[in-house]
Amino acid sequence: MGKGITPPDVFREEITHELKALGLKSAAGSAYASLLIRPESSATDLCRSTGIPDSKIYLALDELQEKGMVISRPGTPRLYRALAPSEAIENLKQRMKQELERTLIKSDQLAKRLEPFYKKSEKSVELELAYILKGQRSVISRYAELASSTQNEITTMMPSEEVLLGVYPALQNATKRGIEVSLAVPPEIRRHEALAEFGQVKILKCLCCCAIFDKSTLLTVSGWESPDWRGIVTQDKTLVMLCASEFSNPKTCVTG
Repeated sequence: MGKGITPPDVFREEITHELKALGLKSAAGSAYASLLIRPESSATDLCRSTGIPDSKIYLALDELQEKGMVISRPGTPRLYRALAPSEAIENLKQRMKQELERTLIKSDQLAKRLEPFYKKSEKSVELELAYILKGQRSVISRYAELASSTQNEITTMMPSEEVLLGVYPALQNATKRGIEVSLAVPPEIRRHEALAEFGQVKILKCLCCCAIFDKSTLLTVSGWESPDWRGIVTQDKTLVMLCASEFSNPKTCVTG
């Protein structure tokens, strides 16, 4: 064997591994690699060269034909030929795209089927006291989720620009849906022109960080000075009422 030429067994093993990563079963990949070495072979020849048992070789060849990577010539025995790699891989890619599209469609359909169950359970189960969110991403995600399901109003107090920027898209979307947004922020943020789109914007005089959705659900945030945010979500009526009263308290929030 000439210098630099990969031995057939090594070549077949390498190609089988790479084709498996593209979705082919091991037997199919091995059969295709063997057909590249020996362009026209019978199923018996392939069993002999690859070690694939009789019980699996036809399944492997059917898979290759289904994915447009080999063709066969009728006869006794039937002979199989590999398509050129550029054509075979292109056919495989098209098949992968079709399968992905079908999977994505099924995923969307499943999400739509499950959503009513989630909303029903969310409405029927009242939070006994509170549950805790950990991390900036979790807190912002839950804020956006609550804002998107709000029907009437959001009252929110944001003590820092970083926190406000995190929830700003959710507040914008709520405003576009006609939700009344009442906001309290520090004086240096209060002057920002982007806040003009919200209905009521007060000056926040403390470090309170919370939001009340439809006067029924409270989200409080702590630790916002670092990525290690902590959020508490509750429907406890007393806690909701206490936070709501702070927005009307002139010692906490004043009209700018």
